[in-house]
Order: sequence, then structure tokens, then C-alpha cells
Amino acid sequence: MSSEETKPEEMNTSLDRELDFYIRHQSVLVKQFRGRFLLIKDERLVCDFASQHRAIAEGMKQFEPGTFMVHQCLPGVDNYTIRVRGQLLA
Repeated sequence: MSSEETKPEEMNTSLDRELDFYIRHQSVLVKQFRGRFLLIKDERLVCDFASQHRAIAEGMKQFEPGTFMVHQCLPGVDNYTIRVRGQLLA
């Protein structure tokens, strides 16, 4: 791995920060960007896009994979929460 590549543990930390940024600012972001795909990097909104594909493509042009987040801007906790149902394994 070169010194410029992002290590997996750094990706998780970076993406956690991007998601935390989104959650903290969700209500304000939804007012302006509802339904759009947000490109978030370093805890700031870089740009918004009509399609997920365009947001990811732009992120890949500007940044190293795993160092930015693309998220559709919608209201509510369901927008960033996954519910898993099933039996627990013993």
C-alpha cells in the first residue's frame, strides 16, 4: 500500500465523520436539497446532484475512493438507519 492510499480503518473514521455531519445538518439540508444526492467530504457539502451516478462519478474524479460520502437527502431517521430483523444466532 502506498503512503497516499487510505487505510481501511481511516476510511471508516472518515465515513463516520461524513455521516455525523449529515445527521447534524439533515433538517437544514433537506429544506434546500430534498431528494438530491449530496457529495460530502471533510464534513462539508461539496455539491448536490440529481442522480446518484453523477454524484459518485464527481466524487471519484475529485477524491480517493472511500474518503467521501454520497447520500440522498431525505427527512427522518429512516434515511440513515438500517433495521435488521431476524433470529439471533446462539
